[in-house]
Amino acid sequence: MTQESDSKPVLVWDGDCDFCRRSAERLRDVVGDALEIRRYQNVHDRFETLGPADFQDAVHLVFPDGDFRRGAAAILAAHAMGPGTSGFWWWAYQSVPGVAAVAEFVYGFVADNRSLVGRWSRRLFGEDLRPSRWDISRWLFLRCLGLVALIAFLSLGFQLDGLAGPDGIAPVADTIGRFRDAASERGWWAVFSMVPSLFWWIEPTTTALYLLCGLGCVFSTTLVAGIWPRGSLVGAWVTYLSFASSITPFMGYQWDSLLLESLFLGLFVAPSGLWPKWRPKRVGRAAIFVFHWLAFRLMFMSGAVKLLSGDATWRNLTALRYHFWTQPIPNWVSWWIDQLPVVVLDAMTLGTLVIELAVPFLIFAPRKLRHVAALWLAMLQGAILVTGNYGAFNLLTLAVLVLLVDDAVWRRWLPSIATGTLAEDVPDHRRLPRPGKLRRGMVGLGVAFVVVVTTVNMTARFSGARTGAAGPFPAWVVSSVQSINGFRTLNNYGLFADMTESRPELQIQGSSDGEEWKTYGFRWKPGDPSAKPPVVAPHMPRLDWQMWFQALRWKRGHEMGRRCPWSRWYLQFMRRLLTGEESVTALLGDNPFPDEPPTYLRTVVWSYEFTDLGASDWWRREKKRSDCPALTLDDGTLKPVKAPTGEPD
Repeated sequence: MTQESDSKPVLVWDGDCDFCRRSAERLRDVVGDALEIRRYQNVHDRFETLGPADFQDAVHLVFPDGDFRRGAAAILAAHAMGPGTSGFWWWAYQSVPGVAAVAEFVYGFVADNRSLVGRWSRRLFGEDLRPSRWDISRWLFLRCLGLVALIAFLSLGFQLDGLAGPDGIAPVADTIGRFRDAASERGWWAVFSMVPSLFWWIEPTTTALYLLCGLGCVFSTTLVAGIWPRGSLVGAWVTYLSFASSITPFMGYQWDSLLLESLFLGLFVAPSGLWPKWRPKRVGRAAIFVFHWLAFRLMFMSGAVKLLSGDATWRNLTALRYHFWTQPIPNWVSWWIDQLPVVVLDAMTLGTLVIELAVPFLIFAPRKLRHVAALWLAMLQGAILVTGNYGAFNLLTLAVLVLLVDDAVWRRWLPSIATGTLAEDVPDHRRLPRPGKLRRGMVGLGVAFVVVVTTVNMTARFSGARTGAAGPFPAWVVSSVQSINGFRTLNNYGLFADMTESRPELQIQGSSDGEEWKTYGFRWKPGDPSAKPPVVAPHMPRLDWQMWFQALRWKRGHEMGRRCPWSRWYLQFMRRLLTGEESVTALLGDNPFPDEPPTYLRTVVWSYEFTDLGASDWWRREKKRSDCPALTLDDGTLKPVKAPTGEPD
């Protein structure tokens, strides 16, 4: 029974304990105004049955009717009173056998070692034990994501007609047409889920392609501006998905999938409204978790596939002896890094594996360790960004890593003159509005869905399960997950599982008479040995990238005894060059037949490798035997002819 009337429970803690003070501040942030939190030195005379010795021994939660809880029971009961808390642990304490005993044991250990626990809590969490805030992180992430999406749409727009226009290499109309024919047999949804695109309803003319790409730029720009964030995310996701699913194989890269997943998951953290005010509501922990899970999957799986593939260069730590000159489009920094001693390159290989395999687990550790993880992962992405041309992939990954860092760090790092209200603290940490129960429930279901789908996909990747194999999951679960994988929104990741140890390059030559041959020049991929390897990123030159994959396809086919294992898109590319299609030749750096297309085309294969210090060229090369016939058009049909022997100019 209390000495004075009080309408709220009172949590009483030892005011002489610094760790208790910081814990009380955290609890005050969670429960808000649901109860009073007081030092026993100020209120011990309010209670008839409890004295200073009781409060020194354990924290107490005293109710207005005089009833009280102590120790772990007091803390869990107090947490359950907070707005937006589920009260699960307080329910478990009361209802699940063994939970109360474990909770009181842990509480007793902490209470008996408050000084030690306090020191370690500072090292792991910092001075402030209150739950992390993500308002600034969300603001930065959404704008970085919008900027990356804008770069992606603009980069695609410069290549769109030649890649996917009606007379391009891989016309969208042809792709949709093939699947539309299959829909009558397999069912519309079964086929649509493989190619989910607006072009099922929109005729993919050149004008339509550019209008939809322009619309994607608009949605990306409004996301950067903070206008209708949720609508902007949905709009950018739908438009980018329409291109990514129908422009095959030029948009089959992992960073395209990562952009789609980031746009979709952005709905978990994006504020509502047409023009949301600053700090409209707290960002929930569940919403932040999906991005921590994304960052973990992206980085950990990139390391795991390197070892699971069985590739010897990763296992013996020699992979980076080859990487810098065999990657799709090296830049001039790659050349300089490749000159480092092999012992340094091997140490860098080991460092890459450690960062990708071990550091991601720190994402789920206490905040200071999570910030260490963010720093190391960001440094790795920065190194890849500087030494390679991967479009906006590294920028997008850095944007995702923004959400590993909470507001307390941003307020220290970002100058207030640049951030304005972003760097201002909130005087009353408790009074920020919290999401309602309905939204929390929907977010919880969404998070569970994301975790289940991605876990099924990861398990299949790790177990090597083929399509349709159930693995450790029921077959119906696996089939359900596979039915939505065509949306490329909840993905597996992992680059360079198998390191390429040689670099074949395809050179396309044309001739009007079969004697004099001239070489087509590409804008970005290696060609002239004396040409300085360019810096292309964040632009993604998709034709140049795909030529790298086609060269590897030739290499594998040659090793298997197949002379010319050309892909369908590559033959279509040759057809467009033989007809002189301007939208396609515009993708190249040099068209040696500007007035009239050639009569014949042939593919010459070279082996490229970086030169050493002191050489006059950047590349050294050697011609390889390809045995591939020249091609010509006969009544519109692509046909092989006897390979002429003339040499290029």
